[in-house]
Amino acid sequence: MTMCMRNQKGCALVGGTGVGKTETTKGLAATLGRFLAMFACSPHSDPQSLGKIMQGLAMDGSWACLDEFQLLQPHAVAMVMDYCQGIIGALRSGLNKCIVSTGEEIVVSKNTALFMTVNNTNANSRPIGNDVKTLFRSISLPVPDMAMILKAKCAGYGFKAPKILADRLKIFIQQCKEQLSKEYQQLFTLGSIATVVQFASMGRKLTKEERAELSRASSQVSLAQTQSLMPSLGDKQASSVTIRSLKDGLSMNQGPRKQGLPNPMTAAARTEHTVVAQALHHIIAPRLKADSNYIFSNVIKDIFTGTGEAPLPQSSRSHRSRLNAEHAMIAKAQENGLIAHTPWVNKIMQLYSVSQVNHGMRLFVFF
Repeated sequence: MTMCMRNQKGCALVGGTGVGKTETTKGLAATLGRFLAMFACSPHSDPQSLGKIMQGLAMDGSWACLDEFQLLQPHAVAMVMDYCQGIIGALRSGLNKCIVSTGEEIVVSKNTALFMTVNNTNANSRPIGNDVKTLFRSISLPVPDMAMILKAKCAGYGFKAPKILADRLKIFIQQCKEQLSKEYQQLFTLGSIATVVQFASMGRKLTKEERAELSRASSQVSLAQTQSLMPSLGDKQASSVTIRSLKDGLSMNQGPRKQGLPNPMTAAARTEHTVVAQALHHIIAPRLKADSNYIFSNVIKDIFTGTGEAPLPQSSRSHRSRLNAEHAMIAKAQENGLIAHTPWVNKIMQLYSVSQVNHGMRLFVFF
């Protein structure tokens, strides 16, 4: 993709559904610090509006990405290619202006870059024309290794045993896509699960004062245990003999150490995996209907079996904010003369959890 920009050409990402065409473009823009404007193409897209959009982005020097480009009608493709040819021609010539077929002059910034995504597995897709291939270099994206990506995400957020957690999440995605209806497929994409992992990591973070308090408490406990094991003798020689005899007795009782592979699933790892399972319940479960929610809960129970119950960290920042929101909601309901019964409180807290990871929400009422 960077080679396309270096050679003053557009970039066309070609691949099936869910291979990461759009996310790859977003990731490159975020890495290089560029503003990326995403436009979802459809058969009903207005050609004149697309031309004005391309003109504005060229003047501003922003990146443009035409998502699902194969859905455009032929007359819309012709309009977009006219503007793309003028912009790319100006970039190759080192000019700051170009003229399109309508006779209009457009100011072109040197930071402008053009991208498009093409889904070649869509039933309504049209083949890419030769004029598009001349201006845009095609890059094929295969199916990504989901386990490797999830492992990197989990390790980046500091979860223990990230490989086991990534394998569990991969199986979880596969089972949910197979057992739930197609209307919930977008909830189990790689981006959605990565958002859930990020939400779960927020519950593990403590403030600096809380870390200092926990470390001070643990050091005091270890010091008290050490003092209780030390003999209370005044004679130095007797004390050394006693300590030496205690060491000999411990070594005789323990015997030879057993050789074996280390267990990656420690108690801390099981606890953190349970936190991820709890985050899946908080973020995805509120978006499912009752029958689908039952299947979803059973899938989580089967995959995250043996991890135990999720802890309640009293000193965690996210736990405090959740409790404050719940108390404020109950107090407001009482002020308005409403009864905050448990199902209603749980549904409101589910809405609060979803609002922590999604900027926009849609509410549906089922009768």
